[in-house]
Amino acid sequence: MNTSIELTNGNWLLLNGSRRIVPTLLRVIGRLAETGPVRVVDGGFMFDSLMAFQNTGRKNEIAERIQVLSAYDCHQMLSVLESMDNGPAPFVVLDLLRTFTYTNVDFKERSHLLKECLEQLDRLAESSGGLVSVYIPNVLCQAYRELLDIVIVAAN
Repeated sequence: MNTSIELTNGNWLLLNGSRRIVPTLLRVIGRLAETGPVRVVDGGFMFDSLMAFQNTGRKNEIAERIQVLSAYDCHQMLSVLESMDNGPAPFVVLDLLRTFTYTNVDFKERSHLLKECLEQLDRLAESSGGLVSVYIPNVLCQAYRELLDIVIVAAN
């Protein structure tokens, strides 16, 4: 995968696939940070600064440009996205759907929260553009499939 991705205002890109793309995605974050601030929302406990800074110069300067926020469940994901400003810094959401897999939250509520998250992604993308990743598990249950379909339909 090419680590040069151009993000444009008004759009967020969806990247879906297996977890094998995580190292490349982290390098993309590092590349984005070479040119300015980047906001990362980590929904899958994936952010690894060493991997993000691999193949980049000025590691300390780049580290200061990356803001990492973590979400541990679907309610927190929405809260984190709502708390983000419409600033010019692009955003990257790592494993958006991971926080929606916990079955202690009713599926109808998870679906509703996901749609609200997608509205927040659209809001954030207006001024900066962004990249959202989702990972397809080896065993795809019906609930996950339905949530994934919601994200795919919403993606630009």
